[in-house]
Amino acid sequence: MSFQDVQIAFAGHNRPEDLDDSAAARASLDHAFRLLAEAGVRSGRLITGVADGADLLAAAAWNATGLGPTHAVYPFLRDPAADFPADHGRAETWLDGDSFEAGGRSAYLAQSRWLVESADILLAVWGGDAARGPGGTADAVRLAMERGVAILWIQPPDYDGLKLITPPDVDDFFSFNELLQQIERGVDYITAAATPERIAAALERQGFGRHAEADDAPPRTLLSRLDDLAHATVWRTYALFHRVAGGARAPAEAAPEAPQDLAEQPGFVLLSRACEHADRLANRLAAVYRTQQLYLLTGAVAATVVGTSPAIWPQVHLPAVLAELGLAMIALAVWSSAARARRHERWSNARRLAEQLRLERAAWALGVTAIDPQGADTLGPAACRARACRRRAGLASGRFDGSRVGRWGDWAIGELVISQASYHRDQGLRNHRVAHRMHSLENGVFVAFIAIMASFAAVSLLSAPLGLEMPEWVGGALIITSAVVPAIGAAVLALEANLAFSERSRESAFLAARLDRIRGRLPAAPRLHDYQRAASAAIRLHNTEQDQWAENAARRPLIKGA
Repeated sequence: MSFQDVQIAFAGHNRPEDLDDSAAARASLDHAFRLLAEAGVRSGRLITGVADGADLLAAAAWNATGLGPTHAVYPFLRDPAADFPADHGRAETWLDGDSFEAGGRSAYLAQSRWLVESADILLAVWGGDAARGPGGTADAVRLAMERGVAILWIQPPDYDGLKLITPPDVDDFFSFNELLQQIERGVDYITAAATPERIAAALERQGFGRHAEADDAPPRTLLSRLDDLAHATVWRTYALFHRVAGGARAPAEAAPEAPQDLAEQPGFVLLSRACEHADRLANRLAAVYRTQQLYLLTGAVAATVVGTSPAIWPQVHLPAVLAELGLAMIALAVWSSAARARRHERWSNARRLAEQLRLERAAWALGVTAIDPQGADTLGPAACRARACRRRAGLASGRFDGSRVGRWGDWAIGELVISQASYHRDQGLRNHRVAHRMHSLENGVFVAFIAIMASFAAVSLLSAPLGLEMPEWVGGALIITSAVVPAIGAAVLALEANLAFSERSRESAFLAARLDRIRGRLPAAPRLHDYQRAASAAIRLHNTEQDQWAENAARRPLIKGA
């Protein structure tokens, strides 16, 4: 297998006494990059702090491979651009370390997080000791373990072979301190000699090649134009039903527009294009699925009316049978087509991909990731495709001064928190109305059915003593009513079971409240780490909600209604 756009974070000692032998360190770095190439890495990006010492050696060694550019991340705005070869292109990011330290945080630990968040593998020149200060190489190793990222380990001073630290599964509860203890005792629990095969297996755990990437928009054809026409007419039925039964949308709190300098970043453009394409596909699949379900259940009620109509008009018995048969065949064709295409799963996957890309786009602006190593979809289609898109996007470049952090952070929180809280409040209210009105219809029809049955029984009991005779059509109407009322009740129950209006209403109310709480915890003048903390909390909430929604949607194929 070959691996494209691999994100390789680098962390290493910068003290001469830690490196001991620069020539040996450079030889080990050359060996490490050769192993990556032998493992199948065909292109990638080295993400490094380019500090004096191992960082510059790694940048030079990576540049010699010709596999891709280097992205330098500096901890302070005042740091000058590093002087190192960059024949294959480079990008640079400056963090506001003074702002971190003013908030009692480590600028170098923030830099390490920025390096590791987007990494597929960490290359570390590390002595195997605990950190002597925040933000060192040991912290980078710890952060990589927490994110489930493998570490290609070069250990000075002897540089005797390369090792691969493969983090165990997240439910193994193996900690960084236990790793330090294992190293001290010389026990290899999660550490082994680095080989191309083991490195390839570690990269495969990051989702490479597991699922095909999202397709580009297909060319315009006659069929695509007919599909557009169908979506503008037939497939808008469910949207019309939801608007009538749920009421008009509430005025939404407007989220800020993407700042101009953010919108011009190539990585943001790439993520936005992928997000828009995925969202458009998901909306179309949702419209088809929901409208077909509405048609199937409405058709079941209509078939019941048609099938029982000869009870009043005996002369239309054959046409009624043929009409009912036709409706049944149409319903069967729609259901079987959706079942063969597994449309409910396609809709679930498309919606999950669109949401994951939306989260990744906002996370990208703040230097965090939307991939939850403990999430249910860590290696699912959506997560793998979104991660592939994030790899191509690279990292945001430029200076993250106070002005940029405020503008980009406000936009990201607007995307992840403000607009989503507003959306879920609206959806919760409208789905509650839909569920309430559907149950009101069900109750009203049932009450009417009881009234009709009671009236018929009363009239039947009084007709004989009074010498009256009921018309034949009254009995026929009673037969139709006896069949249609249960059919309407069953259709309402099936629609609620399949589209879960009540459940979605409760979930939306819960999400809106949690998002409002996240927004309320932001300080009046947020720093980058405040935005990152709020964004990560919102992303975890959205990922949990998407895990549940996707699991439920995948279990809800169309109901034939017959």
